[in-house]
Formats: sequence, C-alpha cells, structure tokens
Amino acid sequence: MELFEAIILAGGGGTRVGGNKALLPVEGIPIIKRVVNVAGIVANLVTVVLKSWDHEEIIRVLEDDRVQFVFENYRFRNPLIGLYVGLLHSHSNYSLVLPCDAPYLNVDVLKYLINNCEGYDLTIPRWDNGYLEPLCAVYRGKSLLNLVDDVEKVKDARIQSIIGRLPKIRYIPVRELRKFDEKLLTFYNINTLEDYEKTLKLANVT
Repeated sequence: MELFEAIILAGGGGTRVGGNKALLPVEGIPIIKRVVNVAGIVANLVTVVLKSWDHEEIIRVLEDDRVQFVFENYRFRNPLIGLYVGLLHSHSNYSLVLPCDAPYLNVDVLKYLINNCEGYDLTIPRWDNGYLEPLCAVYRGKSLLNLVDDVEKVKDARIQSIIGRLPKIRYIPVRELRKFDEKLLTFYNINTLEDYEKTLKLANVT
C-alpha cells in the first residue's frame, strides 16, 4: 500500500473529565499528541477529525506538518459520525482509526493490524467475550461509506451495528496481541477523572 492514513477521532468532547480529555497531559505530553506521535510511525498521513467549534487548542498543540485536520459540524456526538467524516476525506484505500484518548498505543500492535488488513473491509481486535475495538481498527473506507448514505439517519446508531454489516471482516483475537503489548494498554482510554488518575499511576510503572 503506497499511502496509508491514520484517522484520529477527536470530536467527542470530555464532559466527564471537566474539559477536553484529548488535552490532558501524561508524562508532560497531551494525550492526543502521544496518539499522533505513534500514528505518525505507522502511517505516512495523519488526519485528525474535530468539531468545527471545538478545535483551536488541539490545533495549537498539534502544529505539525504531518497532521491534517478535518472538521464536522454535526451537533450530536457519536463516534460513528467522526469515523464517517474521517473516511469520507481519506486519501487512502485503507485507514487506521484511533481514538484521541489512548495514551499507551503500542506501535507493534498497530503494525500487526495494518499488516493483516489487505483484502478486508475491516480488521478489528476482538476480546474473548466478543467485545470489539472499533476505534482501534483498520477500515477499507469505501466499504463503510457504502453503508451510510445519510448521517442524520444513523446519529443514534451504535458503531457496532453499522460495522457488523460489513461483508468481509477479519477479527484479530486480543490475546494474540499480548505478544506485543502484554498488558494490552493499547486499549486503555480515558472516559472519567478516575481513568485519568489511573493513567497517571500507570505512567510510573510502564
């Protein structure tokens, strides 16, 4: 694949942490900057999807020639919308989609997903209980875009309900990824202040 793009979804807000969680520092670096740094290792183009009214500080933090910004104006928050808009503007056939609030992404885990995506509409980690990681996965953009013709119709849809309709999915057992990331911290993200406090403790032991 000549061009491979990473899409980072950063339009989710952060009301439960009292501010924009993407900007919370871990080891002195905003989380979204940590995500961009890792994404830039595995992709030659990094796109960040933002709400059009909530972006100035993130753009300032990410002043980097490697990053391009895409804006969406929908008043509702749903990761499916960010995913749709990111893929709509993607320049590559396959795109690695990542959240903005995962401070411990493992490069080898992401490379493994990328190396196993060829020929699939979606390459996605799956836990033993069936839970999927749709925001740390590789999508063939046109396949998902073919399923969503009107964002307004799916504004309340769960992302799993849409991706489950993709015809060719490769599930990667999460246990298979422990050889790269023993504690599976790649999938640790921040939703609450308690999560953030735990993250700061993890920073001292990783």
